[in-house]
Amino acid sequence: LGSFEEEFLEVPSEVIITSMKENQRYFPVFKDNKLANGFVVVSNAITQDYSLIIKGNEKVLRARLSDAMFFWQSDLAHEFGPEKLKNITYLKELGSIYEKELRELKVAKKLASNYDELLKKEVGEYAAKLERAVMLSKADLTTQMVYEFTELQGVMGGYYAAAKGENENVVTAIKEQYLPSGEASALPSTIFSSVVALAIKLETLIGLFSAGKIPSGNKDPYALRRAANGVIKIIQNENLNLDIAAFLRETAEGYAKFDVEALIGFIFDRLYTFFDVNPSVVKACLASKKGDILAQCEAIEALGAICAADDFRQNFSTFKRLANIIKDENFSAVDEAKFENESEKKLNDAFKAAVKASGSYNERLKNLFGLKAAIDEFFDNVMINAEDELVRKNRLALVGQIYAEFLKIADIKEISL
Repeated sequence: LGSFEEEFLEVPSEVIITSMKENQRYFPVFKDNKLANGFVVVSNAITQDYSLIIKGNEKVLRARLSDAMFFWQSDLAHEFGPEKLKNITYLKELGSIYEKELRELKVAKKLASNYDELLKKEVGEYAAKLERAVMLSKADLTTQMVYEFTELQGVMGGYYAAAKGENENVVTAIKEQYLPSGEASALPSTIFSSVVALAIKLETLIGLFSAGKIPSGNKDPYALRRAANGVIKIIQNENLNLDIAAFLRETAEGYAKFDVEALIGFIFDRLYTFFDVNPSVVKACLASKKGDILAQCEAIEALGAICAADDFRQNFSTFKRLANIIKDENFSAVDEAKFENESEKKLNDAFKAAVKASGSYNERLKNLFGLKAAIDEFFDNVMINAEDELVRKNRLALVGQIYAEFLKIADIKEISL
């Protein structure tokens, strides 16, 4: 057990811990859940007197902490703002980091307009705070501390913003802008921070796709898969309704022309890793082309639970047959006057009752799959390919309306068992 001078605790604890763990492989010591001025070092030396080993390690750590203290105090003495970012290139095709922040701000404002009431309830008038949070989000990249400890970008920005008297919501948003940073990472703690983090991730995805920096195979140098995962996790965590497909199409208009649908597909394809279900369930739900991530998640969970039931496999053949009959989705409306068989009327009445009673995706799917008996009776008693063309088209429309209702949730043709 070694120690260091308490004066070094003035430096943010993340800096001290990072210096200990990354540079020296020391274990930090805590007291009452706060970092203490001690550390544990593991040595394989065999000696009767460990004091020399302790003193040697204390000397090394003291030198590193002295540097950190210098960086901290020096950075605090300078202005904390985005102006210097104009001189740092983000990417040749996308200009400076300052220009990236301006794009992020546009995305953040557009996002915020969707959650106006939530934001006002949390932080009051938020427009100026939102601009401040986004435009200060990368300001720590010009500090000496982040130059030395690059993994602390964002975290240090929060400390510098707090030291300069910025609003606490702004400070938190700067600290949390990169969250979630991994599989087990924490998420932004407020709706305000979530909007900022979402805006940054979405702008990164749009910008890099527009610059042709698209992941392929195992290569993902800009961590775009992690960004896409982060978008989904934040939306799920805050329960944010957002038609992300429409949002991306609209936002992409300010960038160099690129395949926006590929980006939309890239984000939604991440859902395959989010659910412990048959992959064809995810494929079926994605085929419905719902643009809202929450809606897709709810549909996947609902369909996945139904497909996991013991009797689903034997019952599903009825619906697979129904879906396969439909070759063209442009069928006419059902005309009840053209029904010639009681089974047609029974199926149509059952369908109308099922649709009328619908609620959540789970309820809607249960109601639709509950039509099995009526569909089986229809198939047993009705010849769809009737000689009369109008009757034939009407029977196809009767079956087609059921498939179309499924299609609002999932394309059941895609389910494979």
